[in-house]
Amino acid sequence: NALDCLKIKRIDHGVRIIEDEQLVKRAAEEQIPLTMCPLSNQRLQVCPDLKNYKLKDMMDKGLLCTINSDDPSYFGGYIGDNYKAVVENLGLTKENVIQLAKNSFIATFLSEEEKKKYIEDNNAEIENGNVNIDEMLMNILSYIQTNYPEIQIDEDYLYFCDVNQD
Repeated sequence: NALDCLKIKRIDHGVRIIEDEQLVKRAAEEQIPLTMCPLSNQRLQVCPDLKNYKLKDMMDKGLLCTINSDDPSYFGGYIGDNYKAVVENLGLTKENVIQLAKNSFIATFLSEEEKKKYIEDNNAEIENGNVNIDEMLMNILSYIQTNYPEIQIDEDYLYFCDVNQD
């Protein structure tokens, strides 16, 4: 199986995973992150109409989906634009959006302890009614920049790249 041979830790885009029930089941069980880029998928005609984008179905199946941008200068839309597009087209609830933001913490390469801290900190904000998705995402970037200088971050794309990795 490709997941085992390649030691897959995340699947970029992953929109077509929904076509393979066994793969869906395995990815859900192992919580393999799927980095979804809805505006890129629309522009490339993977899903011409975002009203048909399978993000909500994927979340309902227990898949660990995140919302991301993909080369915004080519495909249009930074991270906030991608969130806005799925909310408007899929009728996502506030809870769905909060889960997607939490998933972005879970999907990082931070330690489990660091992920837990961020999620707990943001849960407190959510419970107090102070939900700001952009701020939550920027907190991830700030933390990584401060604590992991070996990791380059392109803030426009929210793409993480270990500069020491071959």
